[in-house]
Amino acid sequence: MPNPSFEFFTSCPTTGAQIQLATPWVDPDAQSSDYFHTCNVGSVGVPQNICGYEVAQDGLGYAGLCSYLSNQFIQNYREFIEVALTDTLRSGKKYCVTFYVSLADSSEYAVSNISAYFSPNGGGTNIPNYLNYNPQINNPSSNVINDITGWTKISGTFLAVGNEKYITIGNFNDDTTTNIMLVNPSAPYAFSYLYVDNVSVYELADCIAGTSSQICPGDSVQLGIAPVAGVTYSWQPTVGLSDSIISNPVARPITTTTYTITQTECEVISTATITITVKTDCDILPPLVIPSILIGNEMFKVSGLPPGSSLSVFDARGRQVFLSADYHNEFGSASVAAGTYIVWFTFPDGSEQKQKLCIVH
Repeated sequence: MPNPSFEFFTSCPTTGAQIQLATPWVDPDAQSSDYFHTCNVGSVGVPQNICGYEVAQDGLGYAGLCSYLSNQFIQNYREFIEVALTDTLRSGKKYCVTFYVSLADSSEYAVSNISAYFSPNGGGTNIPNYLNYNPQINNPSSNVINDITGWTKISGTFLAVGNEKYITIGNFNDDTTTNIMLVNPSAPYAFSYLYVDNVSVYELADCIAGTSSQICPGDSVQLGIAPVAGVTYSWQPTVGLSDSIISNPVARPITTTTYTITQTECEVISTATITITVKTDCDILPPLVIPSILIGNEMFKVSGLPPGSSLSVFDARGRQVFLSADYHNEFGSASVAAGTYIVWFTFPDGSEQKQKLCIVH
């Protein structure tokens, strides 16, 4: 989203109708949308300006537009602001849109009609065109924007067609369908004027639980994917999970379990499931037990040794005195002199283990 808080400009605004200075924002219908910034200390300054007093919601600047004008000679007067997005939206993806508005002190009226419209080529070049569009993001009719001391968050989500490149903000209703409220009969202007700041458009993260899999008793598997900033997570059931409120916990269930992740982002709740099957036909090897001392003519008997494990025996000088590529407890203490030896196991998975062995005759 380029210049979302109207911070950057080609030159400091000096009067009204200069939204184009907050590049790359434009006034698409060639009316008189305004740009306010702290660099100006006069009519288009921040926080004090010709329309009232308002500190920026984010940073140092904001835009301004007329969302309704009460004038019998000029009907359906509207002002809009528009900008080309950094990238064209992707087909089939859901997007979160937010921006903030505040009613200017000089407004006689307040309205609830403020919207964001996404299009492939921008909104148009005249008012009748705009009033024929159907914005994807609309402020609820019950939410009249009448706060003159703070900012009201406008937000919503929509599914992209895949060709949307521009966002246009304003009131797309005509006078007869605009929800109007008289808020200040003594105000200097018979309009509803809104400051606009901190515009955001971003793609919602996919809700992914992971790929269902099978494990043996005692084994574990990681669920989900890497976390995404601004997203909250919750898993159910919580049994067998290392953490139930992160995106990618480790699961070690005792029995076959289906886990559900609930993901919340931009007030949108999504769910996904994954089943971890605990197999009952796993070959469970007994614990590996290796003796450390042999007395007399004892055999070196190792229990729990995986089939295909090799054994090498070395004396104190490093000489190999025994080798078996597939050890079956055939090494005996009678075959070597008393002393200290090193037994070296190599297991089928390539892992190794060394241990001292003391032989006493």
